[in-house]
Amino acid sequence: MRARVVHSLAPLGLIVLAAVGSCSQRPVEPVFENPFRPDGPDGGDPFHITAAYTVAGVVIAWSNPGVEGIKSYEVLHDTVVTGDYVPIAAVLPGALLSFIDVDYARYRDNYYKVRAVGDNQESALSRVAAARVFAPPEVVFPGDPTKVRTRYPRLSLRSDRGDEFELAATPDFVGSQRVPRTAARIDSVRWDLGPAPGNGTRKFLYARVWTGTQASPTIKDSTLVEFKPAMSVVSGPVIDSLVTIRVTTTGADSLRLARTHARLAAAPWRVRTQDSTTVEVVPVVLAASKNSQFILGQFRCDFGFGRVDSLSVKPLVVGTASFYFNNNDTLVSNPRVLVVSAVNNATQMRFWVAQDSAGVPWKAFDDSTFFTLSAGTGYKRVYGQYRNFYDPDGQVAGRTIHLVGGPAAQSAGPAAQSAGAAAVPAGSAAAAHRAASARPAASARSAVEPAAGSGLVVSGAAGSADAAARASVPGPAGSAATAPPPTRRRER
Repeated sequence: MRARVVHSLAPLGLIVLAAVGSCSQRPVEPVFENPFRPDGPDGGDPFHITAAYTVAGVVIAWSNPGVEGIKSYEVLHDTVVTGDYVPIAAVLPGALLSFIDVDYARYRDNYYKVRAVGDNQESALSRVAAARVFAPPEVVFPGDPTKVRTRYPRLSLRSDRGDEFELAATPDFVGSQRVPRTAARIDSVRWDLGPAPGNGTRKFLYARVWTGTQASPTIKDSTLVEFKPAMSVVSGPVIDSLVTIRVTTTGADSLRLARTHARLAAAPWRVRTQDSTTVEVVPVVLAASKNSQFILGQFRCDFGFGRVDSLSVKPLVVGTASFYFNNNDTLVSNPRVLVVSAVNNATQMRFWVAQDSAGVPWKAFDDSTFFTLSAGTGYKRVYGQYRNFYDPDGQVAGRTIHLVGGPAAQSAGPAAQSAGAAAVPAGSAAAAHRAASARPAASARSAVEPAAGSGLVVSGAAGSADAAARASVPGPAGSAATAPPPTRRRER
């Protein structure tokens, strides 16, 4: 670094005369004023750096050392006074020598130094005194810090030193609350933000940490009141009259739910406390309508105001239905068959054979159940109907199956019109049933399921002699008659 040299030069004539008059006079040694000299008036530290915490950040300021050739000033930072000091900024020379550090270490000590940088050289850093500032404590609101749903949020407090935290709603700390600082890295406290007239109210918080009788700088924070309970259907499709509503109730003192305003006004309040869970599960009975319905929720919050919200619920109708027998069989010798259904949103079902469904009882929906065919061999047209609370007619599906001769086929009775009492057991029971429903000898012709929408016609192989005999199978409103079985060819 090039230091400014300051010395006195006498007029050239006087120097010559002095030389003639007295040759024994010794020349005066030039005086160098180097502000970085350790034995100088500043002890080698002419910067006089200072640091102060502000809302905008830590403001670092220093003095001009009065040296020519300075290209820039380098600002360095560390959290330990004897640390390595990492450069954080380069500041050009000017009338105002300062820098604002917005990325200072929160809730910790911050140390700053400055050095001058010239052409390929820089001032020594070791003799520069560090400016120290202790940042205020860190205060964190739960969740989204920009909004708060309860008057009593649990705050997280953090500081690397100090004896206790002090919190207040005003900058003068009137009515403040003090919280001891523990050895844990993060302390917590339930803080009372005070009442609010409604959502959108801004709440302020001031915090500092005390070490003995010395207080840290104060941090100011704010958040908006936003009490907003959330309602949702717990799970699954809306197919029953009773639905369960899940309510996120952070900040709610009490609540009630109903389907109409009149019922809401008469409904009892569910009173809650600060220690209650933040989720409430409430059952609500809906109307028997396929249209969308609204569930109303009325809430009173701990800030002192209330609100009414609504949830739109869309009931679901029964989807397209179909079913098959056993392993998709179309020909069986055992009248007791396994019915496997494929349908969405059904809560009840029933099955019958080729006659009016009047009087056939409903049973709870199960995707697999046993059903007994009507007595007598032949083609059987089986119908299944599926419904739920909001879709009483539901969906009707039909399927034809051929029951061939055998002792079991002759013993089927009136119980064939019910859906059976037992669902299909898992594992070997179902396998045993399917084994019992084994197909007859290969010489018997197989029935073919009619295509959807084609009526009740069952056709065999092209040109077969018994196709006409299978052409008419009665539906649910028809008679119980069945088509004759196919004739066997005489073996030669």
